[in-house]
Amino acid sequence: MTNSLQTKIKDLRQSIASTLVSQGLYPGAEQTPIATLGALLSFIDQHKELAGAEEERCAAFFLLAEICNEVPRSLLKAQRQTVLLFTLTVVEMDTDASTTIRYCIRCIEKTLNTIDAAAWQEPIVKSSIDALVALSIDDRSSVRKAAHHTVQHILANPPPPNSVHPVARHAGTCIGRLLTELLGSNDFTSALHLLSMLHRLTLFLPDTVIEPLVDLLYGLPARNLPTVTRSVFGVFTAVASRPAAFTAWDATKRAALLDAVLAIKPNADDRVLAAAWLAATAAALEALNVENPALGAARLHSVIADHLFPALQSQHATVLAAAEKVIVRLVDKCVPDLMIEHALAALAAAGGLPASQREQRADLERIVITCELGLSVRYQAAWPHVLRILGALVRRLGATAASLMRGTLELVGEFRDEPEFPHKHELDGLLATAVTSMGARAFLSVLPLNIERAGEPGVPVRTYLLPLMEHSVQRTELGYFVEAFVPLAKHLAARVAAYSAQDNREVEAKVHEALYLQVWSLLPGFCTYPTDLKASFGGIGPIMGDALRDEPALRAVVCHALHNLIAKNRAIAALPSDDDVPEDLVRACGLTRESAATNVRGIAVSAKFFLPLLFNLYKEMSATARVHVADLIAEFVAIADIPVLSMLYSQVMGSLQAPSADGTGAAALAPELQDSLLDLAMLLLPRLPEAAVQPLFQLVLQGLGSAHQKKCYRMLTKMLGMPNGLAVLNSQLTVLEEQVIVGGSLQTELGAKKYRLQFLCAAVEALVTPSVRLVTLLLPEAMESFKEANGTARELGGELVIKLGNKMLEDDGGDDAMTDEHGIDRFIKMIAAGLVATSPYFVSATVMVLARVCYEFRDLVSDELFASMLPAILVLLQMKNREVSKTVFKFMKVTSVAFPKETVQPHLASLMDAALHLGDAYGSEFKVPVRHFTQRMCREFSVDAIEAVVPEAHRKLISNIRKRTERAKRRRAAGEESGAKATDAAKAARDGDDETIGMTKRGSSRAGDYSGAFDRIVYGDSSDSEVEDDGPVVANTSGAPKKSKRASALSNSDDLYIQEDEADVMDFLDQRVVSHVLASKPRSTKQRQEERKRKLDTEFEVNADGRLVIPAESGASSAGGKSARMAAVAAAAQAAGGSVGAFDYYMESIESADGFKRAGRKIKFDHAASLASRTQAADWGSDDEGAAATAEPRSLGVRRGEAEEDDTEATASAAPAAKKQTARKVGPRVSVRGLGAEYRSKKAHGDVKRAGMPDPFAYVPLSAKIVGNRHKSVKLSGSMLAGVAKGDKGKRKISGYKTKQHKK
Repeated sequence: MTNSLQTKIKDLRQSIASTLVSQGLYPGAEQTPIATLGALLSFIDQHKELAGAEEERCAAFFLLAEICNEVPRSLLKAQRQTVLLFTLTVVEMDTDASTTIRYCIRCIEKTLNTIDAAAWQEPIVKSSIDALVALSIDDRSSVRKAAHHTVQHILANPPPPNSVHPVARHAGTCIGRLLTELLGSNDFTSALHLLSMLHRLTLFLPDTVIEPLVDLLYGLPARNLPTVTRSVFGVFTAVASRPAAFTAWDATKRAALLDAVLAIKPNADDRVLAAAWLAATAAALEALNVENPALGAARLHSVIADHLFPALQSQHATVLAAAEKVIVRLVDKCVPDLMIEHALAALAAAGGLPASQREQRADLERIVITCELGLSVRYQAAWPHVLRILGALVRRLGATAASLMRGTLELVGEFRDEPEFPHKHELDGLLATAVTSMGARAFLSVLPLNIERAGEPGVPVRTYLLPLMEHSVQRTELGYFVEAFVPLAKHLAARVAAYSAQDNREVEAKVHEALYLQVWSLLPGFCTYPTDLKASFGGIGPIMGDALRDEPALRAVVCHALHNLIAKNRAIAALPSDDDVPEDLVRACGLTRESAATNVRGIAVSAKFFLPLLFNLYKEMSATARVHVADLIAEFVAIADIPVLSMLYSQVMGSLQAPSADGTGAAALAPELQDSLLDLAMLLLPRLPEAAVQPLFQLVLQGLGSAHQKKCYRMLTKMLGMPNGLAVLNSQLTVLEEQVIVGGSLQTELGAKKYRLQFLCAAVEALVTPSVRLVTLLLPEAMESFKEANGTARELGGELVIKLGNKMLEDDGGDDAMTDEHGIDRFIKMIAAGLVATSPYFVSATVMVLARVCYEFRDLVSDELFASMLPAILVLLQMKNREVSKTVFKFMKVTSVAFPKETVQPHLASLMDAALHLGDAYGSEFKVPVRHFTQRMCREFSVDAIEAVVPEAHRKLISNIRKRTERAKRRRAAGEESGAKATDAAKAARDGDDETIGMTKRGSSRAGDYSGAFDRIVYGDSSDSEVEDDGPVVANTSGAPKKSKRASALSNSDDLYIQEDEADVMDFLDQRVVSHVLASKPRSTKQRQEERKRKLDTEFEVNADGRLVIPAESGASSAGGKSARMAAVAAAAQAAGGSVGAFDYYMESIESADGFKRAGRKIKFDHAASLASRTQAADWGSDDEGAAATAEPRSLGVRRGEAEEDDTEATASAAPAAKKQTARKVGPRVSVRGLGAEYRSKKAHGDVKRAGMPDPFAYVPLSAKIVGNRHKSVKLSGSMLAGVAKGDKGKRKISGYKTKQHKK
């Protein structure tokens, strides 16, 4: 909406209001919408055909759409002719104004929603529907979407009592007529828009309209327009998916639709059409199956085998996924139980002969064979999808899959046995589904584990099934575990014992021990909704008891299994009715509420055997390893008989109260044993009578003064949550108040503080009656907890203070006229007494409590109390205590946020003086918080009001805030003009007002949790200080979290780049789009290639044809390659003013006679090769210099162009010398000395870089002499000592890795 249009709307609204006021109609509240409607209609009538009045008409229809919601429906219904006529006229006049058209569509929708069934046959109403259908193919998406939504909303809401809208037939006919015209004129783009709307409307159109439309659409795929054909398939899908309540089609018409869809089957590799056609086919077959299950089942195999399954040969992943989806859906919904029964009967009639070996097959058997063929090489690319289809088939067949799919499952098992099979994840998913659906017995009859037959030839051992079955076994026979897996576990235990007794068989023992534990890990799955619990628990119970007693490694597994048996059956038995039991449980194991209750009663009989055993285990195990035992004890306690529990409880209490040997008192138990006994007593407590709780309560009172404080407070808190414990504590309320609530505060250990506060919160809520005396006693401890180091204790302290405040609201002190406000004022005065404490620690805690209470009950604190409390708190700044000053500043922050402006306004001067005083007194510590506090005050009371109360010495702070505000406004305005994100810019402009999140206005209800917002106010300085430069004086009331300065800068940054190539354009719908969005400017492929080419051009020589010149070293030149490189480097060194004898020692160390090999961290020399190399070098010594004159230079750091020039000069100068030297006898090799001399500077100490030479690093040739015994001294002849500065007068000795300086 443009600014000019907004101005027009505003002016028109004011003009109508002034007109109504002048006519005396505006004061009437009920007549105002009616009069406004009349004025708008009069205005539209005057401007409906006026040229140049487009904005006036748009403004009028905007107001008309608003006023239609306010006027009575009867009035709008009476004026429908006028409204619709004016609307259609304007639609025809302002066709190019999309905003006006959208408002007109809105007016049509609101008007048509008010008329009754008879009025829908009026010509003006049908003309409006025709206009909406015509607008549904508009080129502008906003207009088109508005028309689509309006037509759908009208047809979806027929006037009662009609189930089909009266105008639905007319709308469908209009759509068909328009579609015919568009197809005749080859306007396929508009046809696509119309098909998109038709896809939404098929559910609401009558059959008399749908059938002609289907006939019309059936011929469109022949035009070979992929997008149009895909839309046609979408319409067919919607037509087939209509529920029976919206259509009267019988099975014949649905079968005809299925045949029609099958007849226009696209190519399987058509990525555009294949998926849409598959969805349409599946929808048509599902509809046929719903109408006639027998006919649908008969057509299922032909549709899957001939039409759907071949799509799995497609090369496109989307087509494969769509084919898998529709086949899985058809298998789940279109395979009736009768088809399974026929398949089983056919198998039985054939004597169990597999279907693949006979010609007469049932329909389901043919479907299984078709799916099994998907595992052939032809469908290899689609094997993951085929495996998931087989999983759906196994899930539907259930236990019968062991007979009907035995061959398929055996083939899958062979694939899983292959170590190189690529799709093991999908295979494991199929096997897990088979275990869950078939049951362990049926599954293992097809694919046995064969662990006992390990080592037999040709027998596969499938130990990989154990981890799969651990998470998949459920709803099966618990007795099968006793029959099959208990003997297997015993066999594995015997193998473990045998291997452990043998030497060097530890690995085998560990492997079989792991298998033993994996077998037992199946027990919890077998105990999850077993089908034969009542019959098999008698056999498995003793085995579980023996495992708990004798096998520590199995205790967690057995406890989990027993917990499943009890908890899951209890949950089913507690349901309100059998209708609430999940259908899959009823179908899989026949579980009902009655059968679950029977199972629970059967297990409860064994509680008298399991509970003593579990008690002994609990006392023996460590505190960290017995959690599962405690959970199981709690489950048994919930179902056990009361006499059993009473007997055990008496035994536990007897152990806790046992007298000492001398009879003077209770026996001294070990702390661990005492903790265990107390835990067991608490586990038994929920179902015991109140009389049994009294002795335990006395023990807890005695334990409050011992080392068991934490446990005692936890036990008291648990007692408050039990009916019997709450009754006992209420009866002992006086003792509880004197010894625990009041007297225990001075004796509480630091580690038990948190648990005491938990108990006090629960006690105040459940026990304490409104009492000023008790609140006065508890308040000091609650206030001190505000300064606890433990964060949980601080939160509990705040919760306790709020609960005490609520109790004060309930206490009227015997005065019926006492108000809530007076109660809170009295509570605050009680807290304020701590302000006169002598300890700064307690004074600081008091201020924090006052801040918390004032924030929580801010709508009940009187202005008079606030006016007297604030100066008293600000006076505390004179204590010059840093902790107190910080707390006072936090109270000031809460005050500025919690209380309304009218309450804080008279205290602006004192607040600002206190804040500025903190900044002056403590310097940089309060600099940023004080500035943000000042900014907050400026937002609340304006900059001028704050500047008026700030002293002259601090006016610079106000000027700085003003500049920041203006700068932020300019940035935001510039960002909006450049098309930046307005929302992010507005959020970034806020400078730290997180404190207003979650707050309510004065007078609102206190219901809700304010602790999070309070913490943000009190501890929000760090978040405030992060946004320093982007803070206009705007309050943050959105409740959304703000961004930091860095996050705001990133959100407003435009330096983001999209990396894409010409052949690979980025798809914004791809989840990997984030990998193509870069914060730095990317380089295209062409740029990277050009840069690489330039790099290669500078690194290698290129001839005139652009080819790299790579010299070949062969024959005589290769023999003198080393000497040639030496000559080249020597020439370069001589040109640089260095020594002629210097050359590349790094290359010499690799290719010299002293070459070496590295083996890990050791250096290994080949002495025989070194001797041969030295001998060969002596024989070739006469040719070194001559070869150096002809070989091509190839040294480090010398570019090829320079090397060629040096080579030319060296050849010219060395030719005469070579002839002269051939006459002489070959002398010894030149000894190279002065390592690094060519890099020595002539004007200063140290090395310098030489042009065309490597950097000056000391490459010392490694030899067997240097890398000898590190404890022997090795004296180097010049090569390393040459690099030592001449100023060194001492001799250096290399010993190992250290260099030592020796005196002369």
